[in-house]
Amino acid sequence: MLAKLFGSPSGSPSTPNLAGLQTRASVNTLIQNQIAAGGPNAREQIMQNIQAAQAELSKLKDKILKNGGNGSDTEIPDFKPNEQKTKTFLQRIEFGNNFQFSKTNSLMPTTADLGLSVGYKLNNKSIVGLGASYRMGLGSIQHISITHQGIGLRSYVDWQLKKQFYLSGGYEMNYNAAFKNIQQLQDYAAWQNAGLVGLSKKLNIKTKWTKGTKLSLLYDMLYHEHTPTSQPVVFRMGYNF
Repeated sequence: MLAKLFGSPSGSPSTPNLAGLQTRASVNTLIQNQIAAGGPNAREQIMQNIQAAQAELSKLKDKILKNGGNGSDTEIPDFKPNEQKTKTFLQRIEFGNNFQFSKTNSLMPTTADLGLSVGYKLNNKSIVGLGASYRMGLGSIQHISITHQGIGLRSYVDWQLKKQFYLSGGYEMNYNAAFKNIQQLQDYAAWQNAGLVGLSKKLNIKTKWTKGTKLSLLYDMLYHEHTPTSQPVVFRMGYNF
């Protein structure tokens, strides 16, 4: 194959004339002349240098094999690849729901906040998402009545601190007033802002329909701006599916 590619030194009409190129014999002669010019001990010195180079190459080879070579990709110590990059967009989506209760008496909660969310996993430790909530009125112990008491829009981020504990934060807009139709929600002055920050814990409590349980204890940094002033601490419980 090489002969067909480069032709013969004599040349032909279809191949170039390669006469004058160094041959193996000429290279060997040049090496011998250089060794002879170095004196009687030149050959021994060259052999020592070659042996030293071979020893260094052996050390490098052993180091590569020790650190994960042997035909595989050597990993950087303490490097953890982002496993989410190998997943599709839908596989990185996480759906969830949560709920919380607020009450004005010791017998029964008067409202229940039900939320739905969808999150996107940026990496193995972080997830960002959006959601919406609905506040349902439950009435009192004497008269149970289901009413529309509010609605909300949410954004959130969870960042893993250690194992099952996460640093959680988010921004919310809540309409905390009873309404009977969608047109009433267009009164933007009635919406309240909330800035939440706190801790969450994800438990490996799985069911047929859920992948895990999430408990959140959050502090509303904007609670004092609400009229009337709302509770500063929010506790939520939810499920991922």
